[in-house]
Amino acid sequence: LEGVAALGLPPLVAQGNFRFGGNGEALEALLAQEADALLLANDLMALEALAHLRDLGVEVPGEVAVMGFDGIPEGGWVRPRLTTMARPPEASATRAVERLLARLGGDTSPPGGVLAGGPAAGGGERLINRFI
Repeated sequence: LEGVAALGLPPLVAQGNFRFGGNGEALEALLAQEADALLLANDLMALEALAHLRDLGVEVPGEVAVMGFDGIPEGGWVRPRLTTMARPPEASATRAVERLLARLGGDTSPPGGVLAGGPAAGGGERLINRFI
């Protein structure tokens, strides 16, 4: 949200349920505020957003861009393919333990991050988020 604010744009946030189904109200709230891009907390919610937008006749990515977070293979089963941010679970676990040990040792610095891109399973765009 800091990046959105730095661009002078209002942050639009709606609460979802982290599952496929039941997020229609949250999606409608964002669309009512003229959101032109949706970053969903996981790929299941992003797949629901794609279906919801298709049902409304909204062109993705032409009118509204959609991006998920997980990198599940199902993202390649839909058209357009889902853009997703993925991170290998082993890397997440390793980094979490490293950060915890650093914190226990007195380190109060915030974690840094690197974002890299590449093809996703199924041919969509996959962004790999690696924290360093």
